[in-house]
Amino acid sequence: MKKTITILVLLTTVYGQYSDEQVLQILEDRDAQWKDKIEEVELLVDQQDMQMVIQEELISKLSEQAIIDSTIISTKNQQIELLASRENANKKIISLVKPRWYQNEYLWFVAGFLLGK
Repeated sequence: MKKTITILVLLTTVYGQYSDEQVLQILEDRDAQWKDKIEEVELLVDQQDMQMVIQEELISKLSEQAIIDSTIISTKNQQIELLASRENANKKIISLVKPRWYQNEYLWFVAGFLLGK
């Protein structure tokens, strides 16, 4: 096995000799093929960098908005609690207020009926 590998390596070095111009041409062809691909990859990397910057800006704006929203929610909850306590106070006030004798609507109905004749 080692002999066959050695023979193959020697054959490729003996028969695989290229001139300097051929080697340069092969390298230039390979570089030309990869140049476009490298430019495309660099363009994609730049686009992803821009997207990451935009995403970071959006994240910071959303976190600011979340803070604002939580503040609004807490103030709304406080407002709801205040309105509920105000409603309870109003109910207590209504239950404490008693109508006067002259605020009786039946009395005024009868008086209007008697005086209206």
